[in-house]
Amino acid sequence: MEILNFDTVSANALQVETPIKTIEIVKNKPQMQVVKFQSEGLTIVGNIFTPAQFDATQQYPAIIVDGSWTTVKEQMQGLYAKALAEKGFVTLAFDHRYFGESEGQPREYENHEAKVQDIKNAVTYLQSLPYVDATNISGLGVCASGAYMLQAASEDSRIKSVVTIAAWLMTPETAKLFYGGEEGIKMRIEKAQLAQKKFVETGISDYVPAYDPNNMEAAMFFPVDYYAKSGRGALATWKNNFSVMSWEKWLTYDGIVSSKKVDVPVIMIASEKQFLPDGTKIAFDNLSNSNKKIVWLNQYEHTDFYDNPIAIREAVEVIERQLRKVLK
Repeated sequence: MEILNFDTVSANALQVETPIKTIEIVKNKPQMQVVKFQSEGLTIVGNIFTPAQFDATQQYPAIIVDGSWTTVKEQMQGLYAKALAEKGFVTLAFDHRYFGESEGQPREYENHEAKVQDIKNAVTYLQSLPYVDATNISGLGVCASGAYMLQAASEDSRIKSVVTIAAWLMTPETAKLFYGGEEGIKMRIEKAQLAQKKFVETGISDYVPAYDPNNMEAAMFFPVDYYAKSGRGALATWKNNFSVMSWEKWLTYDGIVSSKKVDVPVIMIASEKQFLPDGTKIAFDNLSNSNKKIVWLNQYEHTDFYDNPIAIREAVEVIERQLRKVLK
C-alpha cells in the first residue's frame, strides 16, 4: 500500500438548562443566543441562530451543524449555522464535550462515540423548543463530523436528513495512508493506551499540538491552510491541543460503515480536491435511500469549505434547495 505524503496531497433523558424564551426580532438579520443543555451528565454550550424576522409562535425546521475534528462552535460550524439561519432555518452549533466551553475531561479528547451521543442529545434539546418543528431536524457535518452525522442518523430516527460537506470518511485501512502505515498506526495507538492508563490512574492527560506541520507528534503534522492562521482556524476559543488518548479512537474508527444503515435523505457536497474524496464516493454508493444527491464543487480545496465565503454560499444554496425538497 502506498503511503501518502501530505506535501503532494491537495490540502485543503436530557435536562434542558437554558432554552430560548424570548428573542429580540431584528429585521433582515439572524439572531444568535448562547444556550446550554445536558449530554450524559455534562453541560454542553452552544449557539442557536434564528432567522431574520423570527416569530416564536411559529415552528421552523432545524439543523444541527458540526465541524471538523478538534474544532469549536465559532469555527466552520458557526459560519454554516449563521448562513443557514439566513435561509430560514433554526440552527445549532455547539462545543462537544471536552472542547471549547463545554464540560468534560480530559480536554480536547477526540472521541467519536461521545460526539455521536452529543449529537443525539442535541436533537432532544431542539425538540424541547416550541419554535422548532420536532419532525424536521437535520444534521450537517463538515469534514470529520460528516462521519459522525451519518452514524448518528443511522442510530437515531429523529434525524430526518443528513448533509455532509467535504466529509473526511476515514477507515482503519485508509488511516494507514496518512499515518505511516502499520507501524505509524501501532505507535500512536500504543501511546494512546499509555496515556489513557495514566489519565485513569492520575487524572493527568498527555497532550500534543492539534496542528503543527513541523512536529510529527502533532495530530495534524502536515500542512493545512487553516488552523494556524489568525482569523481563520486560529481563534481564541480554539485550543491547539490534542489529547494523546484520542489516537486509538480516531485510528480505529470506521467513518464509512454507518452509511450502509442510513435510510433518510442525504446531500453530499464534495470536491475531488478534498481529503479522501473516494470515501465520499463509497459512502454515497452505500446509501440505501434513493433520495440522495451528491454535488461536486471541484473548484474548491478542502479547507475552502471551512471558511471561504464563496464556497460556503454556494454550498448553502445547494443545501437550502435540496432540504426544502425533502423536509415536509
